[in-house]
Amino acid sequence: MHRGEAGAEALTDRRAGASIVIAAGGGAAMPDVLVRKVPKKTLDALKRRAARAGRSLQQELRLALLRMGEETRGDYVERARQMREELLKRGRAWSDSAEIIRRARQCREAPL
Repeated sequence: MHRGEAGAEALTDRRAGASIVIAAGGGAAMPDVLVRKVPKKTLDALKRRAARAGRSLQQELRLALLRMGEETRGDYVERARQMREELLKRGRAWSDSAEIIRRARQCREAPL
């Protein structure tokens, strides 16, 4: 991250050629964020999501950023627990991912 003129901060992923610019423009109470080089497929999906929710793209992105900034790891764990309970109520079963990973590691580490 580096600071440019007028207090702007820029995050750049040089591999992808993408960047995010955060600028505290003109004494605004909240800074603006500019995200460059968003894949068209991603942008189209975000537009569809916003339309389904009856929001503008800007409103949808602001809401997503607010949620990401407020959620903690505990929130994700709790949501996963709730999803698992809901699936169990519906009679859905799934394999133990830890066991699958353990077997995959054993196969990789086994001598040839």
